[in-house]
Formats: sequence, C-alpha cells, structure tokens
Amino acid sequence: MTIKAKPFTPEVLITAPRRSAEAPTDDASNVLFQESWYSFDEGKTFSELRLARLQGETRVLDSTGRASNAVWLNPSLKGERRRAVLLLKEREQPKGAVDLLCYENPFDERVVEPYVVATFAGPVANLKVTKLGDQYYGIAVIGKANRNGTLYNPNTAAKPKSTAKLYNSLFVRHWDQYVTPQRDSIFFAALLPRDTSNPNSYLFMTTLQNALKGTGLESPIPTFGGDDHFDISPTGITFVAKDPDLSPALHTKCNIYLIPLANFLETTPTIYTVDMGDFLGAMTSPRFNSDGSKVVFLAMRKDGYEADRNEIFVMEDTTRPAWISRYRASERAKEEWDRSPDSICFDTGGQKFWVTAEEAGSKSLFYLPVNTEDTSRPHSPTLMGSVSSIVPLPDGNAFVTGSNLVDDSFWKRLSITKGEIFDLSSHSEHGRLLSLSISQCASVTISSRSSVVGKVQYWEFRPSHFDPEKQYPLALLIHGGPQGSWSNSWSTRWNPAVFAEQGYVVVCPNITGSTGFGQAFTDSIQGSWGGRPYQDLEAVLDHLGHSIRYIDTDRAVALGASYGGFMANWIQGQPLGRRFKALVTHDGVFSTTNEIATDEVYFTNHEFCGPFDPSSPSSLKSWREYSPALHIDKWATPHLIIHSEKDYRLTIADGMAAFNALQQKGVESEFLTFPDENHFVQ
Repeated sequence: MTIKAKPFTPEVLITAPRRSAEAPTDDASNVLFQESWYSFDEGKTFSELRLARLQGETRVLDSTGRASNAVWLNPSLKGERRRAVLLLKEREQPKGAVDLLCYENPFDERVVEPYVVATFAGPVANLKVTKLGDQYYGIAVIGKANRNGTLYNPNTAAKPKSTAKLYNSLFVRHWDQYVTPQRDSIFFAALLPRDTSNPNSYLFMTTLQNALKGTGLESPIPTFGGDDHFDISPTGITFVAKDPDLSPALHTKCNIYLIPLANFLETTPTIYTVDMGDFLGAMTSPRFNSDGSKVVFLAMRKDGYEADRNEIFVMEDTTRPAWISRYRASERAKEEWDRSPDSICFDTGGQKFWVTAEEAGSKSLFYLPVNTEDTSRPHSPTLMGSVSSIVPLPDGNAFVTGSNLVDDSFWKRLSITKGEIFDLSSHSEHGRLLSLSISQCASVTISSRSSVVGKVQYWEFRPSHFDPEKQYPLALLIHGGPQGSWSNSWSTRWNPAVFAEQGYVVVCPNITGSTGFGQAFTDSIQGSWGGRPYQDLEAVLDHLGHSIRYIDTDRAVALGASYGGFMANWIQGQPLGRRFKALVTHDGVFSTTNEIATDEVYFTNHEFCGPFDPSSPSSLKSWREYSPALHIDKWATPHLIIHSEKDYRLTIADGMAAFNALQQKGVESEFLTFPDENHFVQ
C-alpha cells in the first residue's frame, strides 16, 4: 500500500502505512515485518505480516491482523527451503487464546498454511527462541499470570461480583488502569520433533512453565517493559525486575536475575539474584552472548531517578552469576563519553558491544570493544537518523532499523570491517512518498547562559514550500519528560512535519533537562522546572527574533505535552506568555502539589527534592516555587487545554483546573478531552 500526498496532513500521518517488528535472516537478505495502516472509511486499523526479499518482491504471510512476533526458527541455514518461521496468532475462539504457528517454507509462492505447534490458553507476546540442538528449541513468551502461576485469560476468568477494589499498598493504578492481582511473567517451554526419526517432522511444545511462579517477581516491568527486560539462550533465562521488597511506586530499584536451564524442560528452576552493591537504580537490556556464557546489561546507581546514567555491566560467567564486571568505570572513560546507553548487546563473536544512546538530538549507534580497560570514545557511524533496533549478524556486522524526521522507517546493513553503510530499504523513499525532504530540517545550536553547558540545541523544520524571502509564523514545540528530547526520528504523535505543512516554521528545542547532551545537563533540571528550561526558551525565542529573518516571532504559538504542558502553563503566567498568540497544553501540570496523585510517586519525589512536607520550609519552596497554579492572576493568552481521562500519570484534575481558571478569568480558551485515552493519545 503506497501513500503519496501533498501536502503532508494529519490525515496522511494517521493513515500512512507503518512498518515495525523487523526480523532479518542472518545474511540480511530476507526480513519479516509487520505493516499496519488506519482507514478512516472503515474506522479501524489493518495489519499484515509480511516477508520481504530485499532483492525481490514482498509477500504477505498473514492479513488477518491477528498475527505478530514472527521470528526465524533457522535464520542462519543456507537455502530458502530450510528456513522456517514461528509466530503468534490470536485465536478467534476461545477469545484471548493464542496459537504458536510454524511456516515451514514461507518462501513458497503457493498459499501454504502454517501448522499449529501449540495453543496458549491466554494472551502472550514477546516470543523468543533459542536453538538447543538439531530440531530442538527453547522458547519464552510473556503473559499475565494468575496468583497460582497459571496463564491468565481475562476473557475466560471468573467475573467479580462487585466492582469495588481495596488496596493496602501502592500501586493503586498505573498508567491507564487499576492494578490487579495478575502480574506479567516469563513462561518457557521446549519445542521437540513429533517424530525424531523424521528430519521434516512437525514440532510440538512441552508443558508451559512459569519461570517466576511463587517468587513475587514481575518481568517485564510495567508499563513499557517488553523484550528489552529479558533474554534466553541455550544456558537459560536472564531478566530484570523491580526489587520485590520495595514499593514499585516509591522506588526504581531493580535486580538482575539468572535462571540456568539445561533443556527448557525444568519444572522448578533455580533463580539466582545478583548483588549489585551501590547500584540501586533501574536496570534494562539484559542480553546473552551467542553461546549463553555471558550476560551484558545496563544499570543505574540512584534509586528513584529514572533518568540517571546507565552504566555497562557484564556477568562474566553464567555458571558463576555473582562474577560481575563494570565497564568503562574510570573517570577518563566518562570524560571521553558520558552518554547514557539505552540498549546494548554483544556482536555474534562476543568481541564488541553494540550500544544505542541519545547523542545531541539523535539516537545514535556506537560500538566499543569488550574490554574493561578501554577508555576511548566509542565509534559511531553516521546513519542520518535515529536507531530503533539492531540485530547483530554472524559476519560481525549489523542490521539496523531506524527513522528520521521525514522517513518513518529505514533498514541499513552496517559493515564494520569495510567501514560501509548499505541502504537496504526506505519505507517512504526517504520522505518522497510523504512529500517531505530532509532538506526541510536543520539542527541548530545557540548560546544560553542558563544552561550548565552554555548552549542549547534545537531542530528546525520548514514547510516544503519554503521561501527564505518570506516570513512564516512560529510553532515552538516543548518536549515532555522533562528528561526527554526532540530527536531526528519519526513520530506518529508529535510530528513537526504536520505543523510545518500548515505553514509554520517549527522549532523543537532541547532545553535543560534534555537527554543526549551529557548527564550534568539532564540532572540540572531537578528543582528548577520553571527556571533554567524557561530561560533556555527565552534564549531560543530571542535568537529567532533577532537572527532568523524568515521567522515572524510576532506570530508565534507554543505547544507542549506532559512536562511540555507544564511549561506551557508556566509560560502563561510569566512574561514569556505575552510573546505568544496562543498556547496549547496537552496533559500538563497545573498544580505541582497535586502531583502527589501521580502513579509513579518516586518521580515527583526526585524532581521536587523529596516527598511533600508542608511543615518543612524547604519542601514547600521546592514543591511550590514553580507551580503554574500560583500565577493564574497573570494568565491572559488564548489557550487550548487537552487532557485524557485515563491519564493516571497526570490526572485530568490538572486539565480541568487549568480550564476552569482560564474560563473564570475570561481568557479565550477551549477544553478537549479523550475519555478513553491515557497520557499518550494513540
């Protein structure tokens, strides 16, 4: 399905096909992926599982919209007929059950139906497979577990006789739902041939085991944890989970665990917990090396601070899980590179790490040697965008998926030995199918006296019909987090191209608190929500007004979501608010003290320098100093308030209070709500 539109409109953004979940063969010649698109006419989303031959055509394997998580069973075998595909597919009946299917020959141009390997009794996802021997595999999936450890199916579970919910600890609710007794868990099993004497025999699945049964552990970690929180190999399972002895709403502390498995048939596996000393924060990205003898993972030092710097650790021998090494720990190594990795894995030879990390407005790819003594700056190939996933290839190279501000998805093959980057596929033909061009975008860095690094970077996005001799109104977009960033990547929510194609020059500044510009820059927003970042915005607006003649700052609007919504509310009560013609707040903070009602309480405790204590003058100052609610006497600029009813991160009371204040003051304003959406409007 091809979409070509001029101009690029919100309707095109929503209906344009989206590509995700790529799984290449080991030679990167064939790729499994999902493609989905929304139809306004039918009011629903369609999805297909596809197989792309990069030197040929693309074949649809499933068009029901119920297939997902396709993986190669034998990605390294030579010859198409010897490769097979495993995937998950939701059953129509019983509702909630999921089939594990196998395509024996997905390359066959004839219609070949997959066979059912097994059926899971409830919803599962994040399928992973590891080869244990000839026609012998281990698999793992994620699903909700009942209290007794069995797989939970909400469609077949007994319905409660009352809607009342009673809690005696946190969480009460998380993200967009009230917490229930069911917990995410890792389930595993083995796949064996039904006839060991037949090399082409169908596979069957052994009894499904809950790896976390009776432990009180939950992995992946809600809400956004997935396959980045666990891994499997011929030697077992590794995963990260919140410390079960601490409240998950008050702490970010995680542990890393190892479950040795000899054959994935174990019914009562042993779980080892690794002592991480004074690294008491969040963890992510546990990954085995190719033979399962080592595990690399990322860990933060500070409990309660989810934007602390991730550091690299390796479990050096999975037969001795307590043997942990910290990589790049010296001050010299930090001086060379103080970025915070957000994903990591071994190359197939185990000689280097592939690392992704935010770097000056892009999510970049780095590779560095597996050497605890290395202090050099990691090498980063130029990919013209941001990396979303990486698959190491047997030849030491990598298959990279990413995007940029005009291209919703690209595939590249990165050759380290040759120092080359091969373009394999651009979903939008580098933006052309969306009537966009990378020439519309620019990265700009200016001075800012309030910034701890003395400067601020921003992305500029110009209309496709841009004429440098004309003047254009300004749309200033303020990102959320606040420890987040505007990056050179595609977004289906806050996409600057949508604003640019309506005639604005769009500016997306990475103000104090942004990630990818050094840990000190990220950390310096603590206790200064309306301080340094606000002054950075003043510096950006001054620069645009004084130096960029094609931007008319007298026709400017400012828009933000989450922390960006807080900033729009804060700007409204400050002198900067009078420099905008209109403001937009999406799920933003109105009263900082009201954020005690948030779900992840550790976040506000960190940002405002401790729990709220009205008996403490310092606590009162840190919690109230930058509260937009205390400055509504100065609110005067027309303002659109958007807030979703199922947003439990920043409750709808903030949006209603802001709109009430605007209406009482007679300020031109509107309120838009989405009763069934959460902190993100999907």
